[in-house]
Formats: sequence, C-alpha cells, structure tokens
Amino acid sequence: GTLDDFTCQCVAPKQGTATGGAAECSLDECAVVKNKATCNDASQTCMDPDVTRAGTWECVCPLPSTTRAAAGAAKCETNECDSDEVKQRCAAVEQECKDMDPTAPDTWECVCLPPQT
Repeated sequence: GTLDDFTCQCVAPKQGTATGGAAECSLDECAVVKNKATCNDASQTCMDPDVTRAGTWECVCPLPSTTRAAAGAAKCETNECDSDEVKQRCAAVEQECKDMDPTAPDTWECVCLPPQT
C-alpha cells in the first residue's frame, strides 16, 4: 500500500468516509430519535435542511400550512377559510367564512355579510 490509501470514517451518529484524507461528516439530525419524536408527537415532519451543521433541524407543519420552527414543534396555522370547499359552503348561504383560531382545526364558521348600501 501507499501512504494515502488510508480511510477516514466519521464517528457515529455522523456519517461520511474518505480515502487519503479527512472525511466530510454529516448528521441528519432528524435521525436522532428525540428530534424526530418532537416533530412526530405534534403531527409534524422533521427536516434537516443542512446536514453539515448542527442545530439546523426543524419541524414542518402539514400542508396546507407552510409554518416551520427551528429545533422544536411549530405552531401550525392554517386559515380554513382558504379552502374552496369551505368558502363555497358559506357563499351558498350568502355569508362569508371566518376562521376563529387558525392554530386549531374545525374553528371556522359562516358569518353574515354586512348590509349592502
């Protein structure tokens, strides 16, 4: 063998190997059970947008919400009145939709429109 045929391997839980030099180590922080559970327990998805840096994992709310939070569960907000189905249900009775609490499901209602002048 030659002097540069050695292999460097990252220490678990980081991943990566290189021959003849230092390995670039990466860590998908969503592979860490505690992080993944934090998101899953809140019905969210864990994502790590930068596996080369620590502390970059985040919890992402289910669609249609686009809310996300770094290193913890997000406060998911979805205006249910953005749904065409809900809008149409209110429009059918000549009312408008109002979402009383965008952080909670099933909190929308149809409200009377102000009088037309």
